[in-house]
Amino acid sequence: MSKQQYIKALNREIQKLNGIIDHKILHHYDYKREARRHKELLRAIRKEERKNSILSPLQFNFFSRA
Repeated sequence: MSKQQYIKALNREIQKLNGIIDHKILHHYDYKREARRHKELLRAIRKEERKNSILSPLQFNFFSRA
């Protein structure tokens, strides 16, 4: 699975969780477990984006000198 596919899958999972959380809020159910999972997924996306933003300038500078 490529990084783009991984991030896309994480975003799909977050969207599903958003729907579940919204439903539970409307019906006054506890959504603590879903909120925790949502937070973990957001952390994973940010981690991947941070990796990409740190590596791309370094890779560009490295290859542009050749």
